Amino acid sequence: MDKKFILMFMFFMFYVSSVSGATYYISPTGEDSSGNGTDGDPWATLHKAFENMQGGDTLIIKNGTYTGEANCIRRFNHPPFGTSWNEGEYYY
Repeated sequence: MDKKFILMFMFFMFYVSSVSGATYYISPTGEDSSGNGTDGDPWATLHKAFENMQGGDTLIIKNGTYTGEANCIRRFNHPPFGTSWNEGEYYY
């Protein structure tokens, strides 16, 4: 193989592996006012997560029952644009 091709391939692989988004969590027992979106201190609502997420981020929704307007996906309350990798599976 051409050395130039190998170098370009290695650069591309390094670039792709270094461009990963953040992972955030929500839980029915979380707290929007004091939580930071981590596994140990999750937020309580989709709205809070969507306010803090950027394209490329991942949201983990923990088991439980989510109620209230802040947990509805509407025109004013939606995730940032992301990429669908598999049908029914989205990464934001």
